[in-house]
Amino acid sequence: MTWLEWYETLWKPSWTPPPSTIGLIWQILYPVILVTFGFVFVQAWRG
Repeated sequence: MTWLEWYETLWKPSWTPPPSTIGLIWQILYPVILVTFGFVFVQAWRG
């Protein structure tokens, strides 16, 4: 059983977005997390 088949067997609320939407959200969210982490790291390094 693949992870997608397993995921499809889970009970999900009616407002759960499709897997393609979740993938798109993570493609946007990961770079934002990386930039904010970098900003915090640079600020902490500078003091």
